[in-house]
Formats: sequence, structure tokens, C-alpha cells
Amino acid sequence: MFRKLRRFIYNIYFKMARHLLPVNIYLFNSPYGYHDNAKYLMAYFYEKNEKVYWVSTEKYIDESRRSIMSNSFILKLLLPRVKVCFITHGYQNVCKSIPSAITIVNLWHGIALKKMGYDSMLDIKKFNLREKNPYLRNDYLISSSGVTKRDMQSCMDLYPRKVLALGQPRTDILFEKGKDKVYCQSIKSDAFKSYNTIFLYAPTFRDSGGSEHIYRQIVDSFVSYASDNSLLILRLHPEDKSAGEALVDGARNVMLSITLDPIQDLLIADVLISDYSSIIFDFMILERPIYLFTPDYSSYMSDRSGFYFDYDDIMKGTVMYKNVFDSQLWCSPVNEKRHIYPAVNSLHNKKSSASVYNYFH
Repeated sequence: MFRKLRRFIYNIYFKMARHLLPVNIYLFNSPYGYHDNAKYLMAYFYEKNEKVYWVSTEKYIDESRRSIMSNSFILKLLLPRVKVCFITHGYQNVCKSIPSAITIVNLWHGIALKKMGYDSMLDIKKFNLREKNPYLRNDYLISSSGVTKRDMQSCMDLYPRKVLALGQPRTDILFEKGKDKVYCQSIKSDAFKSYNTIFLYAPTFRDSGGSEHIYRQIVDSFVSYASDNSLLILRLHPEDKSAGEALVDGARNVMLSITLDPIQDLLIADVLISDYSSIIFDFMILERPIYLFTPDYSSYMSDRSGFYFDYDDIMKGTVMYKNVFDSQLWCSPVNEKRHIYPAVNSLHNKKSSASVYNYFH
């Protein structure tokens, strides 16, 4: 009874405040902290002198320019003035209930390679998708390009008009600064500048678990064969944090990523090692070497109900190891040769922040 009364009173407040006050605030959120598409789009809106707030979760309190706690009393007071709420995951990370008058735009957090949502039996069971579609509250979903629009529409079971191919704001800096050697060197911490080659290992999260032995093969290979002037950075999923700490314990020249933002890791890395992660498509923009280690290819593809793309075709330009990892790569010199990845041209839109801004401003 009390909840219904409280909701009734808030609805009256929301309608009155929205009628009387200017509706000119933009909210941004990513549940794992101040990074991803939401971070870079917020920075663009800030440069345009828009009123912006980053919504932080209790677990990940951020030090961005303007931050407000999720589900807080202050946030609820602010909601009547919110024009658009930009998210990378679910709107519940902002507030348990967001009035329908506020437009919710899901920027998502990468290009889907593995099948997910309604296209994956694993996700249908895990998230109980047959009972309710949790994606319907998204007024719009942003895809990286026209090529990925169909897949995003399918996995969330959305109407075509809801999916807009405006690009990923986080890739703007990769296009604009990724080939600027001076800039990439300048953002390295002093501890990294002494290494000739930085390898970044960024694998995908495996729902079925059992990934530690794959990670271990990479680390053990590096420790055994890499030179002293090389560094291996592990960027694992937050759920794999404990496994990561065990992997780096006592390992020579191996460390966990110390930055919240994966884009910063990409900019300073000379080489990427991955598997089925969408981070591959971001790194392709930089035209640097990519190695893929996928010993569980068959089982992973089966678990995820397949991929949206032909894996071998979309990964042209990379070096693949589907069975045994070649430890000699640690000793191969990283030269100035450009690495061409045909998928970049079809999977990415440039100046994505401006595209999203112009559409929703």
C-alpha cells in the first residue's frame, strides 16, 4: 500500500516538474565504471556544453566530471529534467524504474561476434527470455554499422525502426589518435615506457567457465619464451578477476590491466591476443598485429548457438591458432608494417559521437 502511494506521489511530482522545468539533461551509464561508449559520448556532449551526468553504481564509484549515484533520491529528483538516458547494458543500472517520457538509448558495448540474446539458447535459458523481453524498454539501440544492425535487431527481438546504425562512440579516438605514435606513447605510464613491446591479452568471458587453463597457456608461454624487454598485460572480464590474480602471481613481466578503460589499453598495446571478443574489431582499426588463440572453438561455438559472421572470413588479416599456440610469436619483431583487416570498413562508422549527438540533440 505504501509503495503504491509513494509511486502515485512521485508520478504527480514527475509530471508537474517536467512541465515546469527545462528538459535538457542527458544521463550516461556503464555498470563497470566510467568507460565504454557511454564515457566517450558523454565527453562529446560535455564539449558541446550540454548538461550531462554520469550515473554510478554503488560498486563502481567514478571520478568523472559530473557523477550521481544510481537509484538515489537526488537522481529521482533530477529525472523530470532528463531528455535522454544513454546506457551500455540495462536501464536498471541507472534506476529501477524510468518513466516512459524519458528516451532510453542503448549504446551497447561492442560488436556481437557470438550469438546472444534471443539468438542463443544459452541466453534464453540464463535470462529467462521466453517469459519477458528485457530489451523492450530500450527506445533505441545503436549498432556499429548497417552490417551489424540486423544482428542487433534479431538478438534483442526489436522492431527495425528501434535499431539505428550510428556507430560506436568509443572508436572515434581509435580512428583519430590510434596512428599517432607520439600520442600513444604519451599516454603510457612511466612503468610501461621501458618495454620495447607490449602484448595485450584480452579474451572473451566464457559463460561455461573453465577458461583458466586457456589463460594459463598464454602466460606460461610468455614467461618461458618472451624477452625481458617485453610486457604481457592481461585484460580479463571482471568475473575472472580472481583467476587473473593467480595467473600474474610470481610471473615475470606479466601484469593485470591497471586501467578501467579498455580503449587506453588498446592505444598503448603493440600486439593484441584474443579469441572471440568484440575488442578484436576495435583493435583492427589500429592496423597492428592480432593473434587469436581458440582451442575451444568447436565447443564455444556450440554453446553460443554459433556466430553472426563466418569466423575465418571476418578475421582475415589476423593470425589464428585453433589448436596449439606458437610461442615463437613473442620473439618476432613488431615492425612498422600495416596490418590490413577488411572487416573494419564494413563494421565501423567513423565520427560516431557526432552521429549520435546530432540524432538525439
